[in-house]
Amino acid sequence: MCGIYGAIGLDQLPATRGEIERMGGLLTHRGPHSQKTLVQGSASLGCTRLRIVDLTLVADGPLRSEVGNLSLTCNGEIYNSAQLRARYPDYPYTTRSDLEAIFPLYLDKGLEGLSEINGMFALALWDENHGRFLLMRDRSGEKPLFYAGTPTNFLFASEMQSLLGTQSVSNELDPASLQDYLCLGYVRSPRTIFRDIRQVPAGSMLILENDALTISNYWEPQNIARFERDRRTLRPTPTELLELLRSSVLRQATADVKRGVYLSGGLDSSLLAALLCEIIDPAELTGFTVAFTASSFDESHWASYVAKRLGIQLNRVTLDEPRLERAWRRAITEIADPISDPALLPTIALGELAGQSVNVVFSGEGADELFGGYPTYLGHTLAHRVVGLPSILRKALAAGIQRLPTSHQKVTVSFLAKRFIKDVDSPWVERHLRWFGPGAGKLSLDNDNAIEDLARGFAEDQDTLPVAEAAMLLDYSTYLRDNLLVKLDRGTMLSSVESRAPFLDPDVLRHAWSLPMSSKIKGTQTKVLLKRAAAEVLPRDVIHRRKRGLSLPIASWLNCGLAAEVDRLLDPGRLRRQGLFDASGVAEHLKEHREHRADHSRMLWNVVHLQSWLETWAPSQAGA
Repeated sequence: MCGIYGAIGLDQLPATRGEIERMGGLLTHRGPHSQKTLVQGSASLGCTRLRIVDLTLVADGPLRSEVGNLSLTCNGEIYNSAQLRARYPDYPYTTRSDLEAIFPLYLDKGLEGLSEINGMFALALWDENHGRFLLMRDRSGEKPLFYAGTPTNFLFASEMQSLLGTQSVSNELDPASLQDYLCLGYVRSPRTIFRDIRQVPAGSMLILENDALTISNYWEPQNIARFERDRRTLRPTPTELLELLRSSVLRQATADVKRGVYLSGGLDSSLLAALLCEIIDPAELTGFTVAFTASSFDESHWASYVAKRLGIQLNRVTLDEPRLERAWRRAITEIADPISDPALLPTIALGELAGQSVNVVFSGEGADELFGGYPTYLGHTLAHRVVGLPSILRKALAAGIQRLPTSHQKVTVSFLAKRFIKDVDSPWVERHLRWFGPGAGKLSLDNDNAIEDLARGFAEDQDTLPVAEAAMLLDYSTYLRDNLLVKLDRGTMLSSVESRAPFLDPDVLRHAWSLPMSSKIKGTQTKVLLKRAAAEVLPRDVIHRRKRGLSLPIASWLNCGLAAEVDRLLDPGRLRRQGLFDASGVAEHLKEHREHRADHSRMLWNVVHLQSWLETWAPSQAGA
């Protein structure tokens, strides 16, 4: 695991070493063990390394291959490196590094061969003999990779602050990306919040050769999902799924350092922990969980229950308001992505805790999107039935739901019901985006049809799928990739901890997409097949407890401990000077929230987080 950075000189001259090394200096949290820059021809490749596999100095990147005159820098882990080394035993390896196996694969099969890599990675490869520069990113987008062009250089880095630190890349905001952020809570790749910075899309290769820049996909979720579904002939079984997960965990468990697991006590993390304990001595595996002082949000007793059954040590971090505010300050001053998901804060706190004792943690990202875990998928099925009701019954239902009392507790029935009924008539993509998003686009001065425009921007051919299945594929390609995995990567790497997500193994992905919907959602039950598979290793009460997710007491925090800061950031005069938001609309929503007439916490937090983030990353646009 590393931070990577560098430049290709567009005028055939390398960027100055001083400028390149300053880029690396802004990534030392991703790789505290070493920093090295390699200049080869017009290419400068750098790496700040967190040593995970082969802890020797010689394995520190960037790596160089005299065979073929290649240079490589990579952030991540290659899980099938042992198989690749066995395939190419005559290559003159100089390290045990998993990354070095990329060289003989590329020399043998070229660019097409690189699609055989199984791992989480972002890599840059310079082929000096052919004058070819490559950026490549893993299938699901677990590892980030950004780039920007200047008149003299093509720059790349693991995080945006490294590019902004060159002072040749503008921090001007991208208006379209800002609307993404307000409506969705994140920015859809390949754009970023900054006009001049782009992302290499997940599952893609960017090639700079002969003064031409091309981007090609080697992993297309929609096409692969259709192919896998069409070719399945046998009825899926729990044992088949469990064995695929076991194989994924076994591949990803390789490390020369201590390992841990994020444990919520829910199905996904508990299943991972149980499978890890089949491979790793439970005494050598540490669990990490979050506790809240607000009792309705605290589920750490479930994590304790699972840890005790498995025999692993559990470390707990308790999030009171001062600790939450400290994590928030780190988020807005040390992360160049404006991540408005409140769950970023416990992710940062968990990373700090984990970093005290381990360098690798396992996490359950991807299970909900692949196996049908979100209540929104049930909501789409229910929406179809509600829309079919006689008008008088629908009106009575809506009126009854609106009379439910507003609560600032965790994921209440009232909150879910009101959100459901408000958008039940919308086309499914619009409805889905509204259910998931913070809805702050309506507070923007440029809010004309924002959600409708976003909905039209998503792949139209998803309409050929059943709605719940299309929603899962949409979430995998957007919400997971551009929000959850970003949150996990930044939140862990701030503390030099590598996160691994076994549910995102390519074999598991293909299998999940081949499953019929009845194996995912049936009646009111979610994750049907995954729960049946987990029954072989977990107790029933863990498998079937209500899913509530990692939620924070943001609603009360906005009204209490953070009230003064909220008033400062949402001051009507400030918002009018800034020119991004309807100051009167923001004030009215804040008033309703504080009077408990509505729960606008997600919407307000989105705006509050942006306002504070701007003060660090784009102060000229903050309106202060």
